[in-house]
Formats: sequence, structure tokens, C-alpha cells
Amino acid sequence: RDHYGNASLISNVVQAVTEPPPDIEVRPASFSDSVLTGFSIERSLTIANAGDGLLLFDLSIDGSPAWLTASVSSGEVDPGDSTQVTLRFDAQELPVADYEATIRVQANDPEGGIVLVPALLHVVGELDIAVSHAVLDFASYPEAALRVANPGTGTLHVALIPSDPGLFQVTPSSLEVAA
Repeated sequence: RDHYGNASLISNVVQAVTEPPPDIEVRPASFSDSVLTGFSIERSLTIANAGDGLLLFDLSIDGSPAWLTASVSSGEVDPGDSTQVTLRFDAQELPVADYEATIRVQANDPEGGIVLVPALLHVVGELDIAVSHAVLDFASYPEAALRVANPGTGTLHVALIPSDPGLFQVTPSSLEVAA
């Protein structure tokens, strides 16, 4: 007999049942968006559970950039169900450039425990054009100068300025004006 008074050689029989595993699916596989400086957009990230067990997940953004935020940092998804995470791409205070980050979804899925989702934000400038004269009087001034300015936030590309050699000529025929 053991110290509990049991007569068996095995006095403590343990039984366990293993829960079925979850199976994480994350959509889309990546994000790539263009946003005007001073604006923001929202996109949805779907976290689905194709398995038979409860999916628990943690979501983080590598480097924690201020321009990319998520509506939740953790959650759970029942078998066969999905949840939406809202991602905000914010170019309110960003200069014109490309910004990259990685969204990391870590889950209790034994086979796909970490899913990395690349995110690219292309911040573009707002273009604007200003000219020194609204009307040029070639009858009074055979040669007139027109000043072109860019009060916007991105480089202005003027690809073709048409002219009629019999009436007038424009030099240069294309130009770039920095912000």
C-alpha cells in the first residue's frame, strides 16, 4: 500500500485530452498604398482560424512607427471564424518618401505561429502650379517671360509645353519645379 492507502502499484492514474490545434490564416499577405502627405487611410487585415481549436493572437508592428497603427494588439478567433483588424496608415506629419514596416501576428498555431505582413506606405506630395501672369499680351510685348512656381509639397513635372512656331515659341518645352 502507498501512503494514500491505495493497493495498486500505480496509485495515480492521469488522463488527458489534447485540444485540437488552431490554423492561422492572415489576409492580405502584404500592404502597399500611396497617400498624399497630410492625409491618412485605413485598411483591414483579416485574421482567420481554419483549425479546430481556439486561436489566440498578438499583433505588433516592428519598430512601432508612428505612421502605422492597429485597432487591436491581441485577440482570439473561434474555429472557422475570422476577425478584422483596422490598420491606419497616417501621412499627416510625413514628408514625401517611402516608409516600410512589418506587421507581426504571433499565434498559438503550432505550425504557423508567426506571420509577417510587409507594409509599404508611399507618401506623395500635393502638386500645385502658380504662374506669374494669367494672360500674356504678345501684341504689346513680343518677348514675355512667364514665371512658373510650385506651392505644393511634391515635385511638379511639366512634360510638354506646346508652342506654334509660326505664332510663338516656348523655351524650355518641359520642366521640373521643386516644391
